[in-house]
Amino acid sequence: TSQPKMGSGRQNSRKRGFGNSEFFAYNLAAKEKGANEFRKRWGDRKLEDNWRRLDSQSFNTFDDEDVEEEEEKEITDAERKRALVDVPSTPASLEKANAAIEEALYDLGVAFRGAVKNYQKSVDALEKLVVRYPQSEKILDVYYYLYLSYSDLGNSSKAEYYKNRIIQEFPDSRFAKALQDPNYFASLKDENNSVELYYDNTYELFDNGEYVNVKNRIAESETLFGKENAMKAKFGLLSAMVTGAEEGKKGYIKALQDVITRHPDTPQQIRAQEIMRFLKGDSDAFEVVEIKEVDNIFDLEENKLHYVAIVVYESDNEKFTDAKIAVSNFNKKYYRTKKLQISDIFLNRDEGSQIILIRKFKNMKESMDYYDTVEKNKVDYIKGTEVAFDVYPITQRNYRKIISERSASKYRVFFQKNYKNK
Repeated sequence: TSQPKMGSGRQNSRKRGFGNSEFFAYNLAAKEKGANEFRKRWGDRKLEDNWRRLDSQSFNTFDDEDVEEEEEKEITDAERKRALVDVPSTPASLEKANAAIEEALYDLGVAFRGAVKNYQKSVDALEKLVVRYPQSEKILDVYYYLYLSYSDLGNSSKAEYYKNRIIQEFPDSRFAKALQDPNYFASLKDENNSVELYYDNTYELFDNGEYVNVKNRIAESETLFGKENAMKAKFGLLSAMVTGAEEGKKGYIKALQDVITRHPDTPQQIRAQEIMRFLKGDSDAFEVVEIKEVDNIFDLEENKLHYVAIVVYESDNEKFTDAKIAVSNFNKKYYRTKKLQISDIFLNRDEGSQIILIRKFKNMKESMDYYDTVEKNKVDYIKGTEVAFDVYPITQRNYRKIISERSASKYRVFFQKNYKNK
């Protein structure tokens, strides 16, 4: 067999018609179409190996000379120091930062459990503390709060876990003794550790400005002495006072309103009302008034025509208008057929106190019926207007006297004795 001659392959190729081949490299139309599609998808790339790699130098379609290289600026020592100023750089500063985080987690856990009643968030914060700071000085309290919150969440296995940790790691603590002996706290009362003494010690901490400890003890008081203990209202008012010390006037007023709602017909409710009136601009809120003095000023006229005077303390025009609208809406809802009239007047312009006057009622009984309706339906009465107010049924004669005195503080005592407590 003869060997093929050199060049015969090229000749055969031409014979097989490569010029008309459908393979794109030999078909100019197909080749151009493919090139266009390539450019649409991948851009106008240089021909090089490994072009699909993400780190290819030619991923950018611009030529080098078209790109101005940005000169890198070195960071100065001053800039570096400013950037790292809040980053702990010494063992002492690191310890301080950790102490702040630990305290913040603890305060969050206590606040979510006590004030907010969000047991899950309390657990979340305290569990983080246990993981990050297992040697914390507060770890016993943390275990106990976790035990209480898991119990409230119905997670008995986790509650039992922390109960056992308390008993095993702190066997001589009062928590361990209480968890093992239901009568433990009852026996403490026989040792002069009563709820009254507990409250006095807590108040002393408040006087010393130890607000975190005060909040902890208040939250703990219900567990130690029961939810309906004799000092419940006092603890409530003390809690509001802590809020005032930490959050200022706005938070204080809100907390006092909570005391007024939660502890009706208690000395603490009256005290909370006095404090709130004072915060809202009533300079006579704490004035001590003798019963004989008010009896000499005001007259009890049960069968005479009555008004209802709503004394609004330190409100701007917008808030006072909102209060008037709220009263009007209340009257339409509960006294539609009564056709009550509303007017207003300044009681003390210097202090910003004003009166919304509702007229008129045939006698003391009718005006007190209105007062009782307000008390039973407070959710519909001047709620959310951010004003402090008092509601007083009053005769025309006595109304003129409080306008003359520019204060309702003395009438408040008269009203308590002759209307509310009658």
